[in-house]
Amino acid sequence: MQDAYDALEKDCLKDCTSDACKKNWAIVETHHDFCLHDQVPKEVEVGFHDLEEVCAAICVIGRMKDPDHQACKAMECPDSAGVDKVIATLADNECDKKCPEDKCGNAFRELRIIHDTCQAKDDKAWEWAGIFKIADKKHTWSMQKVDGKYADQTMRLALIPTTTPTEATMEENENKGSNLLRDDKCKVVEAGEEMKPVAAGSCFELHVDDSKDDSTWPIDTDGLSGLIVYAQHVPIEFERDRHYFYDSKDVDIEPEAQESAEGHDHDHPRRLEDDVDAALHDYEEACDAVACYVEATGCSGGAPDLTKLDTLKDRASKKCHIKEDEAAACPTAVADASGVQPVTVLAGVALVLTVTMN
Repeated sequence: MQDAYDALEKDCLKDCTSDACKKNWAIVETHHDFCLHDQVPKEVEVGFHDLEEVCAAICVIGRMKDPDHQACKAMECPDSAGVDKVIATLADNECDKKCPEDKCGNAFRELRIIHDTCQAKDDKAWEWAGIFKIADKKHTWSMQKVDGKYADQTMRLALIPTTTPTEATMEENENKGSNLLRDDKCKVVEAGEEMKPVAAGSCFELHVDDSKDDSTWPIDTDGLSGLIVYAQHVPIEFERDRHYFYDSKDVDIEPEAQESAEGHDHDHPRRLEDDVDAALHDYEEACDAVACYVEATGCSGGAPDLTKLDTLKDRASKKCHIKEDEAAACPTAVADASGVQPVTVLAGVALVLTVTMN
């Protein structure tokens, strides 16, 4: 893990698209998410969040359960002021040096819950929103390389049909769009595959074709008069010489209204992410004796069938507690030339990377 991290620090902080960078990022990402905090070097814990701004997600994996801790109690996620109060309690009592139960225990356990489960009530999973009038049965979404590369290899879109394509309608559906983008069942669509949003709204995860300068996705808009789009990235980041949205006659379709979510963080839209991450790393070593673990919901009991990829992917997406045999299981894995299994296959089966990619 340390060797992989050192290689990332040396060669991948600005561009993480090479085979070597993807390989090393998969190793670090896997072990950071699966292993207990005292099994991950502090340097890796802290530097991981800088790297994830550059490196696209390779896999998801469940967590190891700490046998020395009890499950955290249920807690309502606090607002921003509540988060500040929790961190202030830890700081005021110098809980990074000594972490007694009476002064630090409850605050540290709350910090753990906030870090693992809470999303800001005013934090949206989208970076850009737009609403469009629709007058054609077919439209196309476009993403292009700019200066020789795509701004990102993937982008999620929430598409919500509407009969009232106005700014007010777009604002009314902001939370719905954000929730769709966070859906674990967001449908992956490769370049060229069609998107067809349902009446209640659909999430699509667009994967570009890096072998081409342009990637496009047809959209079935038959019967629609309006469409709201919530996007993980600002679409003009992917414009070189072609508008991001156009109809079957190649006519550019401009939004009736649009909005950017200021302060949006890509990939990990957790509450006060930087402050909470930093605080957790500051206090978790001293506070290990009073810590708890967050129990994932929807995880079945008993030993899972390690031959069923869908089961492993489902458990990984829920962040179920898993053991090393499940973490290393890799049914029907197909590696690319770099040795990195694609995220759609690798989900939940990631510790095998330490074996297959050495």
